[in-house]
Amino acid sequence: MTRFFLKSCVFILIAFQLLQSVDTYFFQDNLVRDSINLVKSSNDGLDIVFFGNSHSYNTFNPAIIENELRLSAANVGSSAQKLAATSVIADMVLKSKTPKLAIVTLFKLSFDETPIDEIDPSNYVAIDFLPHSVLKTKFITDSFRPEDWPAAFSETIRNHSKWPKAKRPSTKVKRLKGLDFYKGYFNYNNRISEKTFTEFKKKYEAEDVIYNTLPPLAKKRIDDLLEIFDERGVPVLFVVAPSYIYDYSVSHNSYITAIKNYLTEKKRVYLDLNMVKDDIGLEKKHYQNPNHLNSHGAILTTQYLVQYLKNNWNHEMQNESLDLKKNRFYQLESMSTGLFSTILDSITIKKLYGIKSVKLFQPGEDRFEILCKLSSDTIGQQPFRLEHDVTEEELRQFRDQKIFQNTEKTKIVYYGQFSQKDAIKYNGQPFVFFSFKSPLDSFRNLSFHAGDRRTTTVFRIDSLSVAE
Repeated sequence: MTRFFLKSCVFILIAFQLLQSVDTYFFQDNLVRDSINLVKSSNDGLDIVFFGNSHSYNTFNPAIIENELRLSAANVGSSAQKLAATSVIADMVLKSKTPKLAIVTLFKLSFDETPIDEIDPSNYVAIDFLPHSVLKTKFITDSFRPEDWPAAFSETIRNHSKWPKAKRPSTKVKRLKGLDFYKGYFNYNNRISEKTFTEFKKKYEAEDVIYNTLPPLAKKRIDDLLEIFDERGVPVLFVVAPSYIYDYSVSHNSYITAIKNYLTEKKRVYLDLNMVKDDIGLEKKHYQNPNHLNSHGAILTTQYLVQYLKNNWNHEMQNESLDLKKNRFYQLESMSTGLFSTILDSITIKKLYGIKSVKLFQPGEDRFEILCKLSSDTIGQQPFRLEHDVTEEELRQFRDQKIFQNTEKTKIVYYGQFSQKDAIKYNGQPFVFFSFKSPLDSFRNLSFHAGDRRTTTVFRIDSLSVAE
């Protein structure tokens, strides 16, 4: 009997390892994976780490933290992340890193663990890329029905219908159009439509459940998370991100008040950014939808958080190993850095409807960004085109990335358009940016064209090496 038991354990262990190795074929393209991989691979430590749901990754930009505090930062938030999943992620991070500060975003729905009849895909997003652990196992058994446990543990089992077409996906996010992201933060600079806002108000004004105290399970989730941080000696700041939901929902408002009261009882630090929206300077134009900020709103809110930390948190030591060459806001303030930069003359500025300087830099391993300073807060709508020569061998390196080529397949071409909604401001300097992906470490005949019908050549570079 003992021999049979041991054989069974060995078989289960081997099967489990095999499933883990095959699971990578079924990973969905997701920026959360990039965030977690960043945490795992970081060699210079992480000073500040943001945890939580979409309010976390949508609101707090690590690039601003790094540029203004000179401390390394990352955001490991994920869409609809439950606080129970936050504990799993925090446990993983703290096994290899000891940040100076953890910032956890709280939201009513993060505590919602009502039993469901169908699998909640948002729970997968938070845990699929985490190594297996006791906490991860407990989260799966608590969050899913027993019949769904195998699918939750293994992407291979979950996607059994796709086995015949399985192939290893790219480990990088393929599309960047309109996306603003850095070390786990990602956002768009869209703005709320009036139709969306009206529907939002109608939905949340109808909520009438009042919470006079925090439910016992919610208290337990907070206590479990605090225990993880306390055991590692990591201080925690709990925050509530700006959202119009608190202007219309008595249910969400009372729940957040109950959270605040509970944290006050436990003598924990708590910051509700909805109470200081006027101080931050937030207006409706700073939201991409009523529940989430856009890129401009995130800049204002992260800068407010920076000032709050300066006033309330002892952070005298800066991170001397911090590399700011990949940081947009550092690049925006220093024209001498980057791969290439040029200041435009008055005639060209007029042709480009207000673009006064252009810089090319590399914010990631295979990511590049064109950063354009503006002469005013406005920019005229204009198409643009970035192109460079490519050989057949280089073309094959792009694999499944969506790209445009000329008819002869001798050039890679990136198309886009700047308009007023793309304009963002940082420390009084308005700018627009365009991100593109390339696996190449050098470019030949790289040129950028914008203005009316893309007729103005902004720059042309015969040869540019980007190898570090």
